[in-house]
Amino acid sequence: MVVELDFLGLSLVESDHRGSGRDAVDGLIELDFGTSFDLSSGPLLRAHLYRTGDDEWVFTYVMHHIISDGWSMGILVRELLDLYNGEVTGIPADLPVLGIQYRDYAAWEQSNLSGDVYAGHRDYWLDQLSGDLPVLDLWSDRPRPAVKTYTGGVVHCILDRELSDSLRSLCHQSGSTLFMGLLSVVNILLYRYSGQDDIIVGTPMAGREHPDLEGQIGFYVNTLALRTRLSGSKSFREVLGDVRGVCLDAYEHQAYPFDKLVEELGLQRDMSRNPLFDVAVVLQNTEAVLERNFNGLLVSKYGTKEYQISKFDLTFTFFEVDGGIALNIEYNSDLYDITSIERMSGHFCLLLDQLLTSPDGALGEADYIGQAERDVLLGEFNATSTAFPSKQTIVDLFEEQVLLMGDSTAVVFGSDRISYAELNARSNRLAHYLRKEHGIRRGELVGILLDRSDWMVVSILGVLKSGGAYVPIDPEYPADRIAYILSDSGCRTVIDSTELLRFFQVMGSFSAADSVAVCIPTDLAYVIYTSGSTGTPKGVMVEHRNMAHLVRSQGPLELKGNKTLLCTAGTSFDVSVYEYWGILAHGGQLVLCGTDILLEPARLSGEMISENVDTMWLTSGWLNQLVDFDIEMFGKLRTLIAGGDILSPDHINRLVGRYPLLNIVNGYGPTETTVFSTSFAINGEQMGSIPIGRPISNSRVYIIDGFGGLSGIGVPGEICVGGAGVARGYLNLPELTSSRFVPDPYFPGERMYLTGDLGRWLPDGNIEFLGRSDDQVKIRGYRVELGEIENVLVGHPGIESCVAAVRGIGSDRELVCYFTGSSELSSGDLRSYLSGLLPSYMVPGHYVLLASLPLTGNGKVDRRALPDPAGLGVSTGMDYVAPSTDTERELVSIWEEVLGREGIGVRDNFFELGGDSLKIIRAAKHMSKQLNFMIKPTDLFQHVNIRTIVDELLNKSSSYLDEEISANELLSNLNKFKTNESD
Repeated sequence: MVVELDFLGLSLVESDHRGSGRDAVDGLIELDFGTSFDLSSGPLLRAHLYRTGDDEWVFTYVMHHIISDGWSMGILVRELLDLYNGEVTGIPADLPVLGIQYRDYAAWEQSNLSGDVYAGHRDYWLDQLSGDLPVLDLWSDRPRPAVKTYTGGVVHCILDRELSDSLRSLCHQSGSTLFMGLLSVVNILLYRYSGQDDIIVGTPMAGREHPDLEGQIGFYVNTLALRTRLSGSKSFREVLGDVRGVCLDAYEHQAYPFDKLVEELGLQRDMSRNPLFDVAVVLQNTEAVLERNFNGLLVSKYGTKEYQISKFDLTFTFFEVDGGIALNIEYNSDLYDITSIERMSGHFCLLLDQLLTSPDGALGEADYIGQAERDVLLGEFNATSTAFPSKQTIVDLFEEQVLLMGDSTAVVFGSDRISYAELNARSNRLAHYLRKEHGIRRGELVGILLDRSDWMVVSILGVLKSGGAYVPIDPEYPADRIAYILSDSGCRTVIDSTELLRFFQVMGSFSAADSVAVCIPTDLAYVIYTSGSTGTPKGVMVEHRNMAHLVRSQGPLELKGNKTLLCTAGTSFDVSVYEYWGILAHGGQLVLCGTDILLEPARLSGEMISENVDTMWLTSGWLNQLVDFDIEMFGKLRTLIAGGDILSPDHINRLVGRYPLLNIVNGYGPTETTVFSTSFAINGEQMGSIPIGRPISNSRVYIIDGFGGLSGIGVPGEICVGGAGVARGYLNLPELTSSRFVPDPYFPGERMYLTGDLGRWLPDGNIEFLGRSDDQVKIRGYRVELGEIENVLVGHPGIESCVAAVRGIGSDRELVCYFTGSSELSSGDLRSYLSGLLPSYMVPGHYVLLASLPLTGNGKVDRRALPDPAGLGVSTGMDYVAPSTDTERELVSIWEEVLGREGIGVRDNFFELGGDSLKIIRAAKHMSKQLNFMIKPTDLFQHVNIRTIVDELLNKSSSYLDEEISANELLSNLNKFKTNESD
């Protein structure tokens, strides 16, 4: 039986469900709660009486928030029960007579909006919320949807009576209310979670300042935005005093409507958030239905499951119950998992206990992590200890393989194949040569200025066998940068093609036998220079034991098992250490090829097939380009290691879907911790951000907050790395070394490296990478300090001020330079200037002239306010020449898509428009497909504009000429210089 009544804008339904079961009734209640209101026709209150037994009913009511608030709900239930009791007893309920109606209140409020009192309220709030308004950047389990959702859940916890009484006592001592104390703790928790010292939270006020409003049903609530400023040096007692002042002032001005305030502030609307704040704090004083008995009818709260929506990201609602304090944390379930909020409730209780134990202690010293969670962070997540050859050098590990794999191929370069025995003999001869002819001794630095080739490997190994440490330098670096590295490192000897020719002439006179070991595991093995924020690169010193730790790491990055790896990293890139010695210390085969092959996907694919390559490492951006170009080229691989930047889930999932048996590994680690510190084996489809994984063998990772303490599970902090991979430090930079390589507080006697990278522990023990805490970025896998670019660029006489920034994501990430100065400068001028001082990967692709750099309220450059460079780039210095043929128009369209620019002329330089080696691959692929003519990526290095591509390539070429002999081929040909290797 269903009876429906619809009157006075109300809907009342009575239905009989005897025998239906509780689950059926719960389902109907859930459906009713989830049904939206029709604001145009109503009703705005729906009530339902479910009969569930002969003497049992369930009464529910759903009201739209525009006609009610929490206070109103209490009035409704109380008066409804009074009316019912009157019917039962025959004594009419004595309900209070309303002195005014809601419409009277609404008219009164509107009339006051233009008065002097309201003007004072307005001035207060505009002053309180002046300046840069903070947006709480709080961690979540999932990315924030573009449009805010309201699906929610709730977690309950109880603060025990002793803790509750202690808080009440402290609040009483400081003249504060319980709400002020609870708000202070929530603010401090948010501060510790986010590191933000300026926080706004919201709280509702009953809005019933006049006695005649206390018995009214209606929406009287106003919202207050309470802004608190914190610091790690403040105490809980001081914060409580600050919050008290903020609250009292806000209460005095509570009559100013929140929606009017938002309108006055002129906030830019963000559809993914609420205006002003996303966290609310409530101390609930309104009573829910209490258990009451009316002449044999027992009335109590129905214990069904909770049907939650969440207006805010988080709402902390407190209740005083049985002498203690209950806490409900309502959360947006599209952002958070229930387990994360359960941890949050535990963190709140532990933090409160710490604050009450030391109310005058600094906030930065208050810990919210319990012993159980600490044991997981330091123990379970860092259980990485395994045996590795800590007493051996990388030379020892290689020579072990020579004994085991002497006749097996060690290195392949073009048509040349060198066995382990041959590689050992050549490097021995070079080691003896270096010691005799150049006086190289233990620990001395030797520069290596060579392109990829088998002789590069011989040179590195020869330096190590001589007892020296090598300093790899890319021959493509600008002359000034090469000179700086040589000067800073103090290299007396540099192995370049000229030095190798000298060696070839006398090579036969030096012994091919192993020399007596001249180095030990703690000796320096190499120094690799990385970008430096001061404007000059810095050398990272890595020891033999660090290398041994890396190459004998167990787990996803292990390279044992006679693998064939095609080397993709340049020797000045630290991943080359893993590629070379991860293979050669396990008896595998290392395949080297020239840059021309690496940059041309079709030739690279051919090399992979012809050499039976089963293992490769690629930067994330490069991987994306190759997957887009031809996913079939990965068909023969068994292991693919990627990294250098955030991986693209789309490209990874395409690979996983096409090759489910391919072992794909995400590897992470800075140069200062010897290439890799964590790894993540990718199994199956990836949803959202791909983790960087767990610490590798004998490495330890801590996520440290801004106060030097451990961040809880799920809470962001700085990634700090300890263990066997931590390098010696920076060459000639003792102060920088001591500031970044610090004592490990969790492993006495050892050091950890502060990476400056941000991350957080996931509940399963993997780490999610969250970006940088400073101005360092990754471009094509290389680490770039934006400050170094800026410091070099301000040296240009036409530049007054500048800032370097990154735009785009993944493989589309590129550097942009914003500057003030001469309007006569072209992008070609600036690119040419920087190309003479910085490596190509550090030269911005876009240059934007501004009248002034945007600044924040404290005078710093506001990077968020920098404009999108699209359409704003300065001239390339070349007059615009429009395309004149269909072919030119097709190529212009392709270039505009690849480069993300409009108005490209046929004489504009591809590189001066922002092109790089990865964009070359995309452009070549699209042009070849469009024109049905093979255009190789290397062609764009020779034909840099569309007019020359058409005139000199398309119109004159019917077939390709043989490539010019490269420096790599010259070195390869030198292998044919025969000597008696057995001497």
